[in-house]
Amino acid sequence: MRNYFFLIMLTGLFLGNNEIKAQQEVNYRLYRYHLNLINPATTGTQGGAYFNASLRSQWVGIAGAPETQAISFGTPSKKDRLGTGFSIINDKVAIENQTQLFADFSYRLQMDTDKNLYLGIKAGGTSIRIDASSLRTPEAGAADPFLQSTSSFVPNIGVGFYYKTPRYFLSASIPRLLNTERFRYDDGQVTHATDKPHLFVSTGVRFPLNDQWDFYPSAMLSYVAAAPIDLLGDVGFSFNRSFDFGAQFSISGAMGATSLIKISEGFQFGYAYTTNFQDQVNRFSNGTHELVMKIKLSAVNPEQESSFTSEIGEDKSLKEKRIGTKNKEKFTERN
Repeated sequence: MRNYFFLIMLTGLFLGNNEIKAQQEVNYRLYRYHLNLINPATTGTQGGAYFNASLRSQWVGIAGAPETQAISFGTPSKKDRLGTGFSIINDKVAIENQTQLFADFSYRLQMDTDKNLYLGIKAGGTSIRIDASSLRTPEAGAADPFLQSTSSFVPNIGVGFYYKTPRYFLSASIPRLLNTERFRYDDGQVTHATDKPHLFVSTGVRFPLNDQWDFYPSAMLSYVAAAPIDLLGDVGFSFNRSFDFGAQFSISGAMGATSLIKISEGFQFGYAYTTNFQDQVNRFSNGTHELVMKIKLSAVNPEQESSFTSEIGEDKSLKEKRIGTKNKEKFTERN
């Protein structure tokens, strides 16, 4: 009971931040499989060393539409308490390009035999570049004299917690905690703007249907003051812990489908497609496409089971090995 009270208290701390203001950041549709991009607490929670990569193209067909590339790496320590890694996110929208570089750390608190709470922190910063020279006036075809190219680097930190069991997870994080000023209004020109913290909360449950099929609903909430709350709901199925597929619905007016396939023991590949209910967007866009790739770089620790947010399923040989080891220990004790 104390464990659940602790989780509620932590969630309240995140939700109680009254200084969260800004426009929405990137909302990943395949967030379950690359969660450490927004939550440092999930770093190193996959039982071994993993390299992850994501590619997101939003509103394909519209010039200057958002494009995001992201990579991350995470590995647990030998004692399986500390997770370390990094994340790099490159986000381009029209003439603005942002590159986030962060070192990620997590610490595991075991709350029960197969229940763990991870606390995480990330530290780094964002490089921002504005290429105003690419903007041209329609009359003369020249660069706008009132816009100036600029670049800057702003440091920041992020925090998060991640509670998981083999069948359930709860994640809450603020990936960039500090209010950072990158552009401002000087002498009649916009030269700086302010980034505000974003809150991400996600949760999901896995329900076994039989020996081969699992049903897993999940959801992701994105919040920042002065911008609409976005709630993304997932309804998905998993076959043999080797192929995941499902449908997504967002209160912002979007729907789509997701999939993830386990190609080999150390390689997984996923794809998501999203379209918008609004005709004003669909008239000019070919939808939003997102890819994710997961590569296992070391053997998974059989003593640490992964939830479906990070590993599509536990290796059966490892599970059998662990069971066999426990039976052997019991037999030794009896003799």
